[in-house]
Amino acid sequence: IHHQTEFPITGFLEAAVALRDYDERLRDCAIKTLTLKQPFFLTEKTHTMVIHVSTKRQKSIVTFHQQTGEAQFDLLANAELMPLKAENVPPVDLDRLRQRMAQSIMPEDIYHYGPRFQTLKTIYYN
Repeated sequence: IHHQTEFPITGFLEAAVALRDYDERLRDCAIKTLTLKQPFFLTEKTHTMVIHVSTKRQKSIVTFHQQTGEAQFDLLANAELMPLKAENVPPVDLDRLRQRMAQSIMPEDIYHYGPRFQTLKTIYYN
């Protein structure tokens, strides 16, 4: 957004994946969905981002909040994680999938972030 730096979407993904190293409940999980609720602009006055993990019955939810006051938090995004087991992951024919995706975007065309956010190699879409 013009003259404002927004926390990248890949940052939420990276944080959710990185939590697996710190929370035993998430060790064998993969991201099922990521829902963005509002942008998180990085400014000199940016408040703290708070990350909360809740797990119930094989379902883990990671929520990202911006602290906007002493006891006030705005929801930025949430991610649902699922256990990564063979029966949960259907096989994917990557060649067939890429054939369906007519166009691609390279990260350097849209992202201008440091190495921590450069794990995305290509976005394919149709």
